[in-house]
Amino acid sequence: VMPGVRKALKWVPGAILPKLERELAALIQYQQVSQKLRHANLVPIEHVNRTAEGLFYVMPLADGLHATTPDDPAWRSASLLGLIESHRRENTWFSSQEIVHLMMPLLVALQQLSDAGIVHRDVKPENILLINGLPFLADISLLGEDTIDMTQRGTPGFVAPSWYLESGGHPDQYGAAATLYCLLTGNSPD
Repeated sequence: VMPGVRKALKWVPGAILPKLERELAALIQYQQVSQKLRHANLVPIEHVNRTAEGLFYVMPLADGLHATTPDDPAWRSASLLGLIESHRRENTWFSSQEIVHLMMPLLVALQQLSDAGIVHRDVKPENILLINGLPFLADISLLGEDTIDMTQRGTPGFVAPSWYLESGGHPDQYGAAATLYCLLTGNSPD
């Protein structure tokens, strides 16, 4: 790491072994797929390490929301959820160009994951981070192969209902649609 360059670190404690194992498997699969795809809007995982105490991985630091440096107590990583909340508080809303700028790269990234036979399974506004002003799909802890018997995981409101999946719907497509709904209306999908 170059001096002065900040990175984000995610830590998964070893005490939660099933979560650690699931996240490690997702990380390995994500690294293999993302290296082949090289899509600009998939958060790059720069380093992974497992110790006796747990698992950690390093990725680029997201932009700041309400502060420019993580040293500031008001700093929060900029996510689509944070942007939606800020617009709601300021009683302003996104232009159609801003919505396209935020959603189109993510739809392309999701399509590339799908073409590789992978599903994210947790597409939602808080898992879309802004890095250098651009949207990135993040939090790959539930990532897995796209199979018929895939378990239903994710965040309520953004998880495809079983009837949707049984009719041939794609879980990431549902999550993207629910995210777009939030972005358009400022409301929760449920």
